[in-house]
Amino acid sequence: MAVSTYHDPSYAAFVKLLHQKEDVLKTIDKSKLGGAVVHYLSRVPSAYITPFCNTVATSPAIWGSHPKQMERCDVLTSAVRSAFNATAECIIEVHKHPSKRKMRKELGAWVIAVLDGVVAQRPDPAVRLCMLTGLLQGLEDHKEYELDSPRGKVETQVVIACAELAEVVIPEGTNDPSDWNHQYEEENHDRSPMALRHLTLVMKLAPAMLPLSLDNLVMLDLEIIARLTLDQISYTFQGGHFLKALPTSCSTNANGLLEIDKSSYIIKNLNAMTSYPGFQQLSTLSKLLARCIAGMATQSLTRIAAWELMVTIIERIEDIARPLEADWARSACATVTDEARIAPETKPILTTLWNVLKSLLFSSIMIAQSMLLVMSFEPHPWQLWLKPETHSHAISSSIVSMFLHFSFITSKFGGGLTSHGGGFTEQKKVFYGALDILAADPWETELCMKRIAGKLPGLSLELGHPVREARTSFFLACSEQLMPKLSETLVEHTVLPVAYHHLSRPNHRETYESAHSVVLSVFANHARLHSNDETSTPAKGKKKGKGKEKDDEKGKLAAKLTPFYITCLLENAGEGKLSDDQLRLAYSSLTRSATSTSPALAQLCVDSLLASISSSSSKPDIFRLRLVLINLISAIDSTLLPSLLATVRSEVIKERDDEKRVKLKDAVFKQVLREVGDAEREIAMKWWLDVEDEFEPGL
Repeated sequence: MAVSTYHDPSYAAFVKLLHQKEDVLKTIDKSKLGGAVVHYLSRVPSAYITPFCNTVATSPAIWGSHPKQMERCDVLTSAVRSAFNATAECIIEVHKHPSKRKMRKELGAWVIAVLDGVVAQRPDPAVRLCMLTGLLQGLEDHKEYELDSPRGKVETQVVIACAELAEVVIPEGTNDPSDWNHQYEEENHDRSPMALRHLTLVMKLAPAMLPLSLDNLVMLDLEIIARLTLDQISYTFQGGHFLKALPTSCSTNANGLLEIDKSSYIIKNLNAMTSYPGFQQLSTLSKLLARCIAGMATQSLTRIAAWELMVTIIERIEDIARPLEADWARSACATVTDEARIAPETKPILTTLWNVLKSLLFSSIMIAQSMLLVMSFEPHPWQLWLKPETHSHAISSSIVSMFLHFSFITSKFGGGLTSHGGGFTEQKKVFYGALDILAADPWETELCMKRIAGKLPGLSLELGHPVREARTSFFLACSEQLMPKLSETLVEHTVLPVAYHHLSRPNHRETYESAHSVVLSVFANHARLHSNDETSTPAKGKKKGKGKEKDDEKGKLAAKLTPFYITCLLENAGEGKLSDDQLRLAYSSLTRSATSTSPALAQLCVDSLLASISSSSSKPDIFRLRLVLINLISAIDSTLLPSLLATVRSEVIKERDDEKRVKLKDAVFKQVLREVGDAEREIAMKWWLDVEDEFEPGL
């Protein structure tokens, strides 16, 4: 062999070691094996790269009948990738700031030499794939050199190796994915050989498929790979039943603290799950499934299967989430909101448990995000027109319903998904993206909200239970966002009754704030519709359409709701309830809506507020309510503005605390200068010039 003429004793000894039949890992450990491959692959003369790669790819010492083949694949993938980076560094070191053209030429030649060595004797497809994956990842790391031609050749061989490997692992004669899927599910109750084979296949395919260009990706049978990946995700989380033993594993110790028995099945199960390769590579599995969906949806031959697959995926994820939510809700862990009530030895267990739950949530969000992109940019197949469950609006509705069962997890991210904060960026993108698509179909929107409302009393949980509170907050967040699309009947008889229960329960902060946001969205929507009516110029004599009649119904609901909500807000004006900003914004929104309905309702808002100020004996509360009164300057029209301004003047002058008077004056100035509308500005400015001096402290 040509390699024997390369005079480096250590290199010759390593090559000799690779030709032996005895397991190489008995002589050196994995890190040294990978390090040696990196060193020689990046340092040997170019003429020896191909034979050296061929030696590694066909080495009986590495690939013979030895255990832990997956670990060896990972070592070689990482080694080839590192060798690529080391080679690039060597070229830069030798040529001292080489041009991009020089780098492209030398790196391209190195890539082709490695590729030729890997595929020369067509070793086992798993071996080829692991080394080609490292090469592809190296190309991905150095995109700036634009190695398009070598990359194209590498991707072609990656596709061939992926296809051959899938043929070896998936049982022969199974053209229908459901055939092998059924065989897999029969063995899904334990760590079966078939399940482990499929996991190994997916884990080998994923790193190779993720960097592939779309043109090469779609050459693979993405549907089978996607369904197999989905099975692995479901299998990893035991179909959602891994918390089944949690309710019986929790107890209260002698100090009254929650503890989980260390010998319980739940701990053994959590340890087994977190050490399972499928869980450790969950991010990769999720990315692969998302990539398969996107790839299938772009091709005419697989577009129908892609949309049907999306329906299946949502159903499977919901099947995982539903029992998890139920088991968590039945356990004592769900009702403990103060960490001080948890035994110290139990805290690490719950930390592990929450890491698992969050991993499932992140995975689901990643997959759902891919679906939303498909629904936003790819056409729905006309062949599926008679399958309404595959329509974009129905799939978005299913995504929203699915995330209801994750609400006990999302509520831990800073207050869930309410409009006033909470959630993380990707979570919000999926939530609001699904609602945007859903809102385009009013019928499906109503159906979705009725479905979620029907699930709220589920699990037989009492009002105030954290899981039920999380569900309710999720429902209210959806209602707030979809309010413009909801009928008056649904709002009055389904949405508002849920909100009413939480309007005066500040101890449950998330649902409390969400409930007020929902009621305010009714008023905001009415004010928006009224504003649109004023700016539009309908044709003379034109009859009202159904849409206009619906808007009138919502206006009636807002008017009917106004007196109740005035009282509600004033009752929630005390310390520890609505914050200063929340109270001011809420009352001004209410008054703005009342102004668009009738002057009498707007005057009722002002009079009720003044009555509350007069009857209050708490100086802090009086000051807060005066700030609310000032905020109404921009909320009413020119008809009522003069009388309101006179009232504001009277209340500011009554304030004897200099510091507070300065704050009141500043609030008035901000309203007059920045917030009032054009029609009212002249009145407000003239009044301000007349009273400005009277507001000075000490007068």
